[in-house]
Amino acid sequence: MTKGKLSKLLDNNKIVFAISFLAAIAIWFYVVVNVSPETTNTIKGVKVQIDNTIPSQFGLEVFGDSEFYVDVEVKGKKYLISSQNLSAEDIVIVAQTNNVDSAGFRTLTLKPEVESSNYTITHISQKSVDVYFDTPKTIQMVIEPEIIANGFDIVKDGFNTGDVKLSESAVTVTGPSTEINKITKAV
Repeated sequence: MTKGKLSKLLDNNKIVFAISFLAAIAIWFYVVVNVSPETTNTIKGVKVQIDNTIPSQFGLEVFGDSEFYVDVEVKGKKYLISSQNLSAEDIVIVAQTNNVDSAGFRTLTLKPEVESSNYTITHISQKSVDVYFDTPKTIQMVIEPEIIANGFDIVKDGFNTGDVKLSESAVTVTGPSTEINKITKAV
């Protein structure tokens, strides 16, 4: 291109505006991707995964509360950790069960498992969760009929109810062994 044609091209305001606009977008994109400082973002509602590998070796399972959620603060480039690019499903927080070898409540330490080099986890809203472990047990018990209304026996002394027919003669109860062992009768 000759100097005259270039000078004539730059005299057109529309062309200068278009070139300036494209240059501004290119500079902005370069700064966002390569130069932008790291920032933090809080991801709410990250589900805690309970590692059941060790407890299952002892026949233990989780009873009671088994779903826990935490808020996680991540640090990284703004465009990588924005809510459009990073969600609660992308972050893995594991409750460590390496101290679980018998039934009872255990305080499990939460540990992040970073799956990406695009960010680092700087803070978790909780450091631990309390989980109840026990062996599962199922028992079947005969149901004993007991006729009571408003806390009082319906049948007065000297009267007879006759044969009480139940729709079910037995009940199956499943749950943690420690609690199941406390059941003495079913009425």
